[in-house]
Amino acid sequence: MWSWLRGARREDPQARLKEALGEYELPSFPRVANRVLGLLRDPNVSLTQVGDALAEDPKLAVRVLSITNSSAFALRNPVQNVSQASTLLGRASLESLVLGVVVARSLPDPRIDGFDCRAFWHGAARRAAAARALADLLHPRTRSEAFTASLLSDMAVPLIGVAHGASYGALLRQHEADGGDLAALEREALGFDHATIAGWLARAWSFPDRLTDAIGSHHDEEASSTDLPAAVALVAPLGNDAASEDRVVDLVRSRFGVGADTVVEVLERAARDADEIAARML
Repeated sequence: MWSWLRGARREDPQARLKEALGEYELPSFPRVANRVLGLLRDPNVSLTQVGDALAEDPKLAVRVLSITNSSAFALRNPVQNVSQASTLLGRASLESLVLGVVVARSLPDPRIDGFDCRAFWHGAARRAAAARALADLLHPRTRSEAFTASLLSDMAVPLIGVAHGASYGALLRQHEADGGDLAALEREALGFDHATIAGWLARAWSFPDRLTDAIGSHHDEEASSTDLPAAVALVAPLGNDAASEDRVVDLVRSRFGVGADTVVEVLERAARDADEIAARML
């Protein structure tokens, strides 16, 4: 088994992705999105210039504004334009949010029995909302990072579905029927898991290191005790069943001493926010 924190992150991502996904060509980001991300990483470029560049892709700008104004972000006053969003969020948070929207727009629907695209993104949105809310309690400065890492933590699943087709669909159906750990099923059947593939994807797409490590390690038990956003690993087990919710409650309570009632409230609010986030993102 490859553990992201114990060595997988040092592998050549392109070589490993080719081994796992075959000749499948990774999606590329739109031109404006690449330009915005490049500007965000240049300290000599102002946030006003970033906002102007973002406005060149109206669909991307609308999605960024829409998610920023969603109930999950709980802003006191709505953001009116991308320049305002750029200033309010700051470089790191805006970069995380742009990456989340761009990847969500770029990933394919594998159209295999066992994968429901709408349910997939609803689940991702729920974990993202829960991670942001838990980050508010545990490490507020990483709220946006936790949101995006949780939103994209399973981003390899549709790509594995495209590459492996019906055989992977059967594995997803088994997971849906029996529950348990999808990553463990993948390692047994395929020799790798979606978390590690997602980490290699993040590296191939030049994600920031902390965001990459949070995504790649979201099923590593040790991840919630590192300097990475703990909320990402804490919400990773969250599914649509009561047992997975209980698992998250137990993890947060045992590792950080947060009361069960508080965690349950976070999960209930995340469930309400998920529909809104998923609709605004896609």
